[in-house]
Formats: sequence, structure tokens, C-alpha cells
Amino acid sequence: MNHSLIYPSYMPDAKNLRASLLFYKKISTIIPQEDSQSVHEKPYVSELINHLGRSSIGRFDPAFYYHEWYREKNAEKEINFIINKAKKDLAYKLSSELVRQISSGNLAGKINQIKALEDYGWRYLSMQKIPEDLIEIIIDKYIAVRAQSYQYEQSPILIHPEIAKFILVRLAKMVSETENVTPVSTEKITSGYFIYEANIQNQQRRANFIQLSLDVLVPDGIESMDILRYCDIRDEYCDVRENLGNLVNDIMVDINIDDERSFRRFEENTSDVLAELHRKMERAVRNSSMRNTLAMTVDITANTAGSALGAYLGGVGGAALGAGLGALVSKSVSGSLERRFPVSNRGIERFASLQSRIRSANYKPSIPYPYY
Repeated sequence: MNHSLIYPSYMPDAKNLRASLLFYKKISTIIPQEDSQSVHEKPYVSELINHLGRSSIGRFDPAFYYHEWYREKNAEKEINFIINKAKKDLAYKLSSELVRQISSGNLAGKINQIKALEDYGWRYLSMQKIPEDLIEIIIDKYIAVRAQSYQYEQSPILIHPEIAKFILVRLAKMVSETENVTPVSTEKITSGYFIYEANIQNQQRRANFIQLSLDVLVPDGIESMDILRYCDIRDEYCDVRENLGNLVNDIMVDINIDDERSFRRFEENTSDVLAELHRKMERAVRNSSMRNTLAMTVDITANTAGSALGAYLGGVGGAALGAGLGALVSKSVSGSLERRFPVSNRGIERFASLQSRIRSANYKPSIPYPYY
């Protein structure tokens, strides 16, 4: 799980981007060539590229050859099923009438009607993300409309949300299979659109779990953290990226979502499972903090005791004996701490340690200490 494809947006927000880069060596998104420079020049994106290197954030151009999915055997049947399903909604009947009006109305009327479609949940989709043969079909069926928007990418199409979702998922599936990357959605998108072999299903579940659990796994504030502190923490926890699959599997077993059926239930209603995960994470954070505090106290006490004995005996031999006693006491008591609070590579504890580290890095005293 070293490389993930983040979709459907051109780029996740600052928190999601930084959190994803804690878990993956590289993330990529789907961006047309004409829009890529402006996206990568956004301050929160360019800052990460400058510190982590250009290889950390990549992109796939949808105009490359990722529209082949529409030429697959059942693709046309699938898209027609989604279109017919959408047509049964009352919202579609109202919005399709707006689309007809947009096609023939004046500019002032179009602006109001486009705003109404946005209120119905229609979304802008880059034209390059849609197979060329499909564009005219969905426009003719009043399921999409060409509409300029200065808030979004160049050449957008305003499209019914269910059709947009289906196209974006199938595009992500095509890219992931072609480039051998794991697709991760920043939105709640039905994983049923993905058809995978069993081993890839497991990989996909792990990726979806991470994305759905980001608010629990990564505390608030990571998006505003000093970039150098963020990079230090990312380096400290490189083992999380190296062992991500095993760590996440362990958590999923721990909270009973380790098979396809239970994971589907989790996707449909995440709140209860995330509440349980939150409780376990907080408990692990407290244990981790207590272990670190006690270990530090032991080291200080052991070193003080060793120094005192060395001073009493005097000379080089006394100093050596005192130092040896200090190390022995520290090792002995630290060993008992390890038995009481085991340092574990279990998922809950490792992510709790990461969470605790982020919180401590974000801590700012209410009365700043003087610098002199």
C-alpha cells in the first residue's frame, strides 16, 4: 500500500492530504494536463512537494487511455441502468426541465437555472474525465449539460450526481488496475461499483477503512502544523507506511469488520464502529502517555541514584559502578513497565502513538516561555 489514488477531487483538502501522506509513500490524483499546474501550485500542496519531493504527489491524466472502461462488455448496460434509476427520482424530473431551459434560454436565465441544478446536488465534472462517446449520450438524455463555471476546472460539465459518481468510480477503477495503485475515495462512494478479486477486495477494504477513519486516526490540527514538525513525524513513523496493511488488518479484526459483509455494514453506518475505535484509541493514547511518563521518571531516578553512589565511593571505579547501577536499575524497572504496558506493534497502539505524537507537536503553552 505504498501508492494510493485519491479521488474524486483534483486534490484532497490540507488535512486529508497530509493524513494520507502519513500512511502512503506517494499519493496521486486524476487531473487533466491543462489544470495540473494550478492545482500543484496551491500553497498547501506546493509546500509538501518542496519538502517531501516531487515524487510524493503525482497525477494521472484522464485523457491518457483510461476511458477504455466504457468499451468493456457490460459498461453500456451499467450506465443505462444508472440513468434509468436516476430518471425515477422526482428531482430528476425537475432538473431535466431545467436542463432543457438552459439549452435554449438567455445567459441571465441560465445562471439562475444552473444555480438551481447545483442546489439539486448536480456537480461539475471535468470533460476529460468522461469518455467522449458518453458525453453526447448523457447530454441528449438531459442527464448533463455544458455549463461554464469559474469556480471549477476548465471545460466542466454539470452532471446528475449519481451519473457523476458512477463515472468517477469507473475511471478510478480503470486507473487503479492500469497503474497498480489502490483507489481511495474522499467521499462516501458505494464500493459495490468495484469488482475485484478477493485479495484486491481486502486491499480496497483497508484503504476505505483508513479514509473513513481519518478523523479518529489523525487528530485535528495536522493541517496547520509547522511543515518541519510534520516531516519529522512522518519520518519517525515510516514503519506505519511499511507495515500499513498488517496494522490496519489488526484494527479491523479488533473492531469486528474483517469480512466483506461486516465491512459493508460499517460503510453504511460508520458512527457506532468509529465510536468504538475512538474509545480504544483514547485508552491506548492514555496508556502510551503513562508508559512514556513512567519510563522517563525511572531514567531520572536511576541516574540520580547511580550518581549518588558514585559520589559516595569516589574515584573512577566509583563513577563506573554508579553508572552501571543506574543503567541496571533503569533496565530492570523499565522491563517491569514493558510487562505492564507492553510496547506493541498492534494497530490500535501504533496509531495511538502516532496520534499522541501529533497532539504533542501541536501543543502550544498558553503563556509562551521566554527564549532567553
